Amino acid sequence: MDSLQPSGFLSSFVKRIVALFAFFGAFHCLQASPPIREGIALHFDASNIDASGNRSLLDGQTVKRWHDLSGRAQHLEVSAGAPTYIQPGPGFGGLPVVDFEPSDFNGADHLALSSKSIAHYPFTLFAVVRSDTTHNAVIFSWVNAQSRDKMAGIRFVAEGKGGPGRISLFRRNPTWVETASKASFHDNTFHVVCARFISPTLAELFVDGELQASSTEAVPLPAFNRFDLANNGREKGTTDPFQGQIAELLVYETDLAEASQQSTENYLQQKWITGRSGIAISDREVDFGSVARGEPQFREVILTHVGADESDLTIQSVRLAHLAPFTLDASFNGVALDLADPASYPIQLSRARKDELHLRIGIHGSPARLDYLGNLVIVSDAENEPELEIPLKAQLRDRSGVPDYRSHSVRGNVIDFELEHRAQLRLTLNTDSMVRVQYAPNGDFRPDDEPDHFMVQKHDWPTVDHQIIDHGAYWGIHTPAMTIRAQKSPFRLQMFDASNRTLIVKDADAEGMYSERNLRGVHRMEREGHHARFGFGSGDHGHSRPLNKSAGYDEFTVTHGRTCVPFFMSTAGYGIFLNTIDPVTSFDGAGGFQTQGHLDYWYMAGDMKRVLGLYSELTGHMDLFPKWAFGFMLSKYGNDHATQSEFLEWIQRLRKEDYPTDAYVFDFGWRGGKFSSHRWDADRFPDLPSMFSKARKLGFHVGLHNNQGTPEAGDGNFSDPKVAEAWWQAHWTNVIQPGYGDWFWPDEFDVSGDNLMANLSAKIVHERWLQETTEQRPMFMTRGGFANQHFAATWSGDIANTIAEMSEQITGSLALGMSGYPWCSHDLGGFFTQPSDELYIRWVAQLGAFSPIMRAHGHDGREPWLYGQRAQENLRRYLKIRYRLFPYIYSTAWQGASEGIPMMRAMALEHPQDPESWSKETQYYFGDWLLVAPALSTHDTQVSIWLPEGQWYDFFNPSIRYEGGKTLSMHATLDEIPVLVKEGAIIPTGPDIAYADEKPLNPLTLELFPGSSPSHFCLYEDDGITRNHLIHGADSRTHFSASWAGDTALQFTKHATQLGNPALYSPNFPRDTILHAHHWTLHPEKVLISGSPLQEARSLAELHQKTQGWFWDRDDQTLSIRFVDNGAKVQITASSQELPTKGDRLEKLREAENATELDAAESHSHGESRFEKPSF
Repeated sequence: MDSLQPSGFLSSFVKRIVALFAFFGAFHCLQASPPIREGIALHFDASNIDASGNRSLLDGQTVKRWHDLSGRAQHLEVSAGAPTYIQPGPGFGGLPVVDFEPSDFNGADHLALSSKSIAHYPFTLFAVVRSDTTHNAVIFSWVNAQSRDKMAGIRFVAEGKGGPGRISLFRRNPTWVETASKASFHDNTFHVVCARFISPTLAELFVDGELQASSTEAVPLPAFNRFDLANNGREKGTTDPFQGQIAELLVYETDLAEASQQSTENYLQQKWITGRSGIAISDREVDFGSVARGEPQFREVILTHVGADESDLTIQSVRLAHLAPFTLDASFNGVALDLADPASYPIQLSRARKDELHLRIGIHGSPARLDYLGNLVIVSDAENEPELEIPLKAQLRDRSGVPDYRSHSVRGNVIDFELEHRAQLRLTLNTDSMVRVQYAPNGDFRPDDEPDHFMVQKHDWPTVDHQIIDHGAYWGIHTPAMTIRAQKSPFRLQMFDASNRTLIVKDADAEGMYSERNLRGVHRMEREGHHARFGFGSGDHGHSRPLNKSAGYDEFTVTHGRTCVPFFMSTAGYGIFLNTIDPVTSFDGAGGFQTQGHLDYWYMAGDMKRVLGLYSELTGHMDLFPKWAFGFMLSKYGNDHATQSEFLEWIQRLRKEDYPTDAYVFDFGWRGGKFSSHRWDADRFPDLPSMFSKARKLGFHVGLHNNQGTPEAGDGNFSDPKVAEAWWQAHWTNVIQPGYGDWFWPDEFDVSGDNLMANLSAKIVHERWLQETTEQRPMFMTRGGFANQHFAATWSGDIANTIAEMSEQITGSLALGMSGYPWCSHDLGGFFTQPSDELYIRWVAQLGAFSPIMRAHGHDGREPWLYGQRAQENLRRYLKIRYRLFPYIYSTAWQGASEGIPMMRAMALEHPQDPESWSKETQYYFGDWLLVAPALSTHDTQVSIWLPEGQWYDFFNPSIRYEGGKTLSMHATLDEIPVLVKEGAIIPTGPDIAYADEKPLNPLTLELFPGSSPSHFCLYEDDGITRNHLIHGADSRTHFSASWAGDTALQFTKHATQLGNPALYSPNFPRDTILHAHHWTLHPEKVLISGSPLQEARSLAELHQKTQGWFWDRDDQTLSIRFVDNGAKVQITASSQELPTKGDRLEKLREAENATELDAAESHSHGESRFEKPSF
């Protein structure tokens, strides 16, 4: 339809009216003053920046000084960058604003003043701001310039659920207390913000007159001596720079009464946002995105009256400019309106009637053009925007599908398909169940050595046995594990099983692979049935629900604690790794995906454990951390306990009070400050040789913090060789070479906006560390990252101190485990403040004991003596349990390092074909045998636990047995965490120890549980410190297998220990070994070792005095068997029936045991460790 074009007279008239409105609006605002004058401490108004009506300023000039209009002459001065005066600005009535940019050639914009105007509670601040930031961005802050731990202010938050763009109120002295609103305000629209700092225990945040957040935590008022606008600038540099505009700011050194607050908010609202006759619009831009040829699309825009007056707002015209193919229809309060008819005007919008004018904009894709631009122009008597222009944008979908097959050629594992129009598709077989797929519509494949795409660590693969057969309609690429069908026309890839009968997943029939401008993607369809998909890493702050991502996923920008992994596994029997680092990446709900640049992905056939192994081999296994890293780590935020004397006092007390611990983690205090150089502060740590000597004697290792602000990090510009070298040298010279630290946690590189910065902060040092020494294992934990498990584990960042957050962290850990991270970490107990005693018990003690990495960190300390007696006793108890489990935990970690199977496993990983498992997000397997269901309450509670089929035993009372295949409700007092053991479990445990390497593993105790089928477990051992296990094969592997007939007949074998390099490492043979066969309900008739009877002891105490023998405890229902292990094979047979009779159940046990032994030997000969399951 034709748009309404105003006559020349009308156009001239409208322009004059618009000019008059702009003039009188500006005049009105210059003369206006705040309704409450008493108590004003600071007043900055963009309509009067120089206190002379901005007569000295020109549009686009730097605001070097913003005059204080309060009468106190406390003017803001440029501290950094070039904040800009904009006139006419984007505010009400064309009034000016001050624009702040976080990064341009001038640097981050920042205004500041040295001010002592706020010296006590209460005080109140009003600000008129707008922003479209996606990063943390401080609007204002009061700070103590001499201390980085004393400040208060408001900011936009890019972190956590609801972000980015939530506005928050923060205080610190020294504890960081932040309360964020639930809503998001990064909408590029002006808002009136009010922050009321009422008392040490109460602060409130209002946005547009509505209370959005309140803080009730006690924070004493610091001695402020600086006021920062648009930054947290202190001493050197700036942090969290603001992006957006600030129009006015008022500070009162009092708490305004409710009526005074409202009148001030109304004054600012009318002045800057609504005016007396203000117009509001639902969308300030209409972007149709990609439009298919000839396929109409529509968007709706709604206009309303939001002014202060009750009188009507008059719309004189609505028209389309630069029409192209755009169309316009309208309705007024539901009645159709012809905007091309002059009789339709004027349109009167009433605020009282809540009138709405709906504008329906359409577009029809035309082959004539690829890009369309237009404007919707609305002329009215609105004071805020009398001539409102709404940009219209669309792109014609220029998508092309994959052309048909022409020919192909074969070079070893590589099959190149020549397609029509010079397009190419390449299949590269890596194994018989993994293939790389590359589609190049222009024939240009990504080089393997492209520097930024270092996630793929293995490019050289052995020859894969395969056949290529012409099946007529398709070419079949057949391997022993899969069949790939390359359909000729239309060209499609279809993945089948090895028999070529069962479809797994295929390119969609309607459209398979495609390209559109710089986008590359593929539409896919999985085999029939309902399937779940897991992976993609973890979300912001580790929040990763739902765990089942079958609806799709598109969060591939690294943010606070977010770990992005473009990889998923499907219960349909396959996995996909998309080789991309681009944030513009998405996976849909049908298994398809798209990204920018190259379409380059790997298809992996098999169940999820098999797929995880393939993915880990492709992208690089996580190197096994030192053994001590799986012990307890304690850390504090910032400068707490960051002196030599405090550190030594602290670790001695841990030993004295019997808390098993292996590591202390220094936050930035070891360097002297958050942005200090990467070296030990000599004033705080005057005698490092002595300090580390004492720490080593007590069995302590040390972790060290650094971040993007560390000078040697060069602001994370690691692509600069000089920065990379300086970063490495700072680690090597000051820490690694002299032995003054054992591992690093690079912090805050995740919020840089660069997807690779967190990765590179670890990778650069990791690779050089490997070159320089074999005596240590490089160890890093980065906050967030991008498919980085080869170089570092990851942790989730700064998290809340709540049970709800604890629950979220369980799910986040499981999500990372399903994404190639065999272990990960989070701040046990939460970060921002000290947890309650009850939360400390549930989170630090209980969940921590059954977590891959047990690391507690946060404000106000996690040392046990800071908590009550009950909390201390719980921590000590669960630490001792964890340390007894060390042989099991370290062997489970080895599984992760060698096979990619996580230590903390989602139920879906162990039971992928049971849909019940897909939704379980707060219970998990810890290793092969333990099922953990943390109690998510700070009180005694009931815990709902889903038990898969089979029999399950109470970990803490093995005489209690449950039948699986149902959901139980288990009571958990505050001192209890439900932990169950799967049937058939073989769980190795060790002696009581204070730290990982305190004693040799002697005795070795094996906890056995009845099972309905043969089971086995492999005990892995090495020196726990060096890389000799990787470089020289210096490790040992001992396979155990067990077969049961009921509860009282057992065939157990300790297979001969396999030594990789006995000259460099061997377990401490001979060593005492004890079997605890649980739930043994009858007195055994005989117990044999390698066919010879063992003598029964009269008591457990007597058994401990023997080198071999057995004892049955009737009350505990436990059969204990003791023998000496010298590394050779040992076979134990026990039964409560007469022994032996041909054809009885023991004979069947021997047959099962022989089969199990063959299985174990076969699996080891293939370089695999096929663990069935383990337990305690």
